[in-house]
Amino acid sequence: MKKPIRNVLLIAASLSTLAFGASVARPPPTGSGWIEYKYYDDAGNLVGARLIDCSGIVSTYGVFQGRVEIEQGPCF
Repeated sequence: MKKPIRNVLLIAASLSTLAFGASVARPPPTGSGWIEYKYYDDAGNLVGARLIDCSGIVSTYGVFQGRVEIEQGPCF
């Protein structure tokens, strides 16, 4: 009886984590702001980045794995 409850709790926790991750990394609408994702390895070195500018142009380099920091700002 305890195993099905544990499975339901694990599934719920997984789905809530996915929903939170998707909401945090959502880019702003084109023209309203820019967003930059910076990816760092375990040693804290920058290993990749992705920038979406105010025109909607996407610039990328490096790898997209590891710890990520997200910055957003308005378009002027």
